Amino acid sequence: MFVSSLFGMNVNLLDDNPDWRWYLVLGGASLLFTVIMWALFKFVPIESWLEAKWLSIRRPRNAHVGSKV
Repeated sequence: MFVSSLFGMNVNLLDDNPDWRWYLVLGGASLLFTVIMWALFKFVPIESWLEAKWLSIRRPRNAHVGSKV
């Protein structure tokens, strides 16, 4: 969407009409980035790693896990 709107804009920056192959390059790069990010979040347990990291930051250093206050 971003790539098509960028090339469809009528601005002075793009006054020299960039080559149509740039659309393919930017579209392919954004598709590749999207697929890589999807695969990363799908197959690597990033969510549980971030949760554990967040809990270790929030929990005081001297608190015991499972202790009732």
